[in-house]
Amino acid sequence: MRAGTLGLDAPPREHSGCFGCGRDNPAGLGLKMRLEGNTVVADFTPAPPHEGWRGILHGGIVCALLYEVMENWGYLNGMATMARSVSARLVKPARIGRPLTAAAWLESRNGRDMRIAARLAADGATLALGEAEIVEVGWDYLQRAAGLTSACPSKTSENLDQGIPSPLMGEG
Repeated sequence: MRAGTLGLDAPPREHSGCFGCGRDNPAGLGLKMRLEGNTVVADFTPAPPHEGWRGILHGGIVCALLYEVMENWGYLNGMATMARSVSARLVKPARIGRPLTAAAWLESRNGRDMRIAARLAADGATLALGEAEIVEVGWDYLQRAAGLTSACPSKTSENLDQGIPSPLMGEG
């Protein structure tokens, strides 16, 4: 399998169409994530299209920011992971135009199961907290779940529940 595709032995390149970090997704958040020690960090400045109430960042975008840094903790640490559960606690409203920083870190690990915590902040003030259970699934599982094969790496699955055992549900 060529480098840079979803494969059995190597991590994929970033997906340019990803809502969170895809550079080619005009509707996405355009996050650029980085590791600072053992913490995944991303900066984001919300614009008017991200509004819920006037001048306030939509709560779904707040949750998406937390999800993205938590889900990408595994990827940036060389693992194929998927979220099993995600929760968010909205503490204070995030304002449009005010720079935000989302950060995620490993709280605990038991085998393939990990608990990731996250914080969204502006000027040092906590705006939201997140927690996710993620599971290490392996690059081969991601390839099968996406319907990708080495013969046709651009083919995507129309349906993810076509009998693929899921490590997310304890089946794989």
